[in-house]
This record gives sequence, structure tokens and C-alpha cells, in this order.
Amino acid sequence: MIIDCVISGSVASLLTVFDISRTFYVPTSGSNRRQFFAWAAGFIAANAALAVILYLSIKDVGALKPLNSSLRAVIIGAGYLVLVRSKLATIKVQSEEIPLGLEYVYNAAKEFVYRGMNRTSIAALTTEAASMASQRSLKELAVQAKAYITNNNLLSEDDKNLRKSWLLKVLQDSTSEEEKGLTLATYLLSERM
Repeated sequence: MIIDCVISGSVASLLTVFDISRTFYVPTSGSNRRQFFAWAAGFIAANAALAVILYLSIKDVGALKPLNSSLRAVIIGAGYLVLVRSKLATIKVQSEEIPLGLEYVYNAAKEFVYRGMNRTSIAALTTEAASMASQRSLKELAVQAKAYITNNNLLSEDDKNLRKSWLLKVLQDSTSEEEKGLTLATYLLSERM
């Protein structure tokens, strides 16, 4: 049973890590990195613990009972995130829809944690991009950005063309070279235009 709890918590943790990694720039070093990982670890651990509690609560219920215990743990670990994101109903208060159910509580907690992570991520990205931009010329940053776009195997040809067009627009913009360099350094660190 302990291994099944570990499996259930691990599945919820892994799905939470995927969500965090596609949402935020992860600081590369220093206190911002430690602070970011403290926020992330707390949120991941909370999701894992709640998935384990759910597993222990419903593992022997109905259609789940005859399943292999490891499969049941995987289903419940993944199902936990589906459950907390579902709303039972909505009520309208002053033309704003408010969800009723676990979704409201989960989203409030997630928003609190994500705001902390976002502040930390922005501070780190700003500092790291400024450092990179001050150490390289605009030409070096532009060459590196173009090479990065060209060699990125995860981008479709349309995405590559879109990013190359964006790169050209940045370079032709009437802003200062310092601002252009900061924009390119931010892109190189975060892959965000």
C-alpha cells in the first residue's frame, strides 16, 4: 500500500511539475532560484499529499477496487488534478461568475503560489537578461538568437519563420540598442517573444 501511495503522489507531482515548467522561466542561480524552488516544492508537495489522501479515501470504491493497485494509484493520482479543477456549479455575483466546488479553493491556492513564483521568476529573468545583454554586443545576441531559432527542433517551420520575423522587427525597431539587447537576451533565456 505504501508504494501505491508513492505512485499516486508521484503522478500528481509530475503533472504539477509539467504545469510549472511550461508556465515559468526557472532562474538559473542564486537566491531567486532557491526562492522559486521553495514555492514550487511546496506546491508540488501539497498536490502529492492531497493525491495520497484521495487515494487512501477512494482506493476501494466501486470500479476502482478490482484494478491492479498500481494502475489504481496512477488513475487516482492523475484524477486528483482533474477533480480539483472541476466545478460543481457557478453562481453569478455582480455579473461575475464564481465557481462552486474544489476548483475555487484549488485555483485560489494555485494563484497565490503562482504569483510568488512569478515575482521570483520575473526578478531573476530581468537580472539575468540584463547581465547577458551587458556582456554581449547586439550583433552577438542577434546571431545567437537566429541560430537558436534555426536549430530549435521543437519549432515548426511556421514558428521558425514567425520568430525570425519577430527578430528582424526587434532589430529594426527605433528603440535603443540597449533595449534591443535586453529583449534578445530575455528571448534567449526564456524562449518567449
